[in-house]
Amino acid sequence: MKSFNTVVGTLGLIIAVIALMHAIYYNLAKIKLSNCTIDRVDEGYNKIYSFEVSNLSNVSIMVTGIELYNKQGKLLNDSGFDPYKKYDNE
Repeated sequence: MKSFNTVVGTLGLIIAVIALMHAIYYNLAKIKLSNCTIDRVDEGYNKIYSFEVSNLSNVSIMVTGIELYNKQGKLLNDSGFDPYKKYDNE
């Protein structure tokens, strides 16, 4: 009887660990970037970077900041260019 209790307890522990790992894995935050494009909007080489962010996980995600880097790893800074302001005045 003691060995039966040990086997049942061990199986219960294994199932609990697997369930915990499953819950942690499927509740991780996952996002997908798609439709990434770069458009040049004027002769001054100002560009608009556009993309879509999709939440693929079961948890809510709030994007609080986005940083873009070039191929050399240098941070791309905002030039302050506003295409809507420029073209609405024309």
